[in-house]
Amino acid sequence: MLIYFTGSDWCGPCILLDKELFHTEKFKELSDEALLLLEVDSPRNQTLLSQDKISENLYLKNKYKVRSFPTLVFVNHKGKKIAEKKGYIMTEYYYPFIVSVINNFK
Repeated sequence: MLIYFTGSDWCGPCILLDKELFHTEKFKELSDEALLLLEVDSPRNQTLLSQDKISENLYLKNKYKVRSFPTLVFVNHKGKKIAEKKGYIMTEYYYPFIVSVINNFK
């Protein structure tokens, strides 16, 4: 599972990553084959999420010790963190990382 921690309404790098990685055909093909996806949003505008969702997202943020955005956390079927990538880098650098995580934990 890939958990994407974002600040959707305020984090510039998150907005770029969302557009340049997560909404591309290349990523969709890769993720459809091998990943479960979960977005954990921490928007400044709290009305964008229900109170339950805000609580769930805070729990996950604390559980995986996420302190910066964007952060990608890969977890196994037991919820144990197996890989992590923090911050924004050029989009083409995410693919080798994602593929290596998938290949190492098949």
